[in-house]
Amino acid sequence: MLFNSSINNTDDHERNISLIHRGDGYCLAPAYDLVPSIVTGAYHAAGFGWRPNPPTPAEAKSLGRIFGLPKGDVAAIADRVVEAIADWPLDAEAAGVSDRDRELVARYLPS
Repeated sequence: MLFNSSINNTDDHERNISLIHRGDGYCLAPAYDLVPSIVTGAYHAAGFGWRPNPPTPAEAKSLGRIFGLPKGDVAAIADRVVEAIADWPLDAEAAGVSDRDRELVARYLPS
């Protein structure tokens, strides 16, 4: 949720989240379909707390407990998302994303 919010992925509906059965229970599947939207002002498919958009990492830190997670865990997860997003230009360049496309996406991501 926080990562989708951070990359402006508005296609964050429940069919883009899966579980894997490992014999003794279920766990989250690896993430997929995480694509930044190059549109501003669009609502996310998955809202949160009666709002049309999920919280940003900064907002999540101020919310405290989310989904039964202790406040400290929420803050640590939010910090990890911010750190991951900060590295995206280098990761995109290493993956061969063109200068034009990196500049286009950069307009919709936090600076």
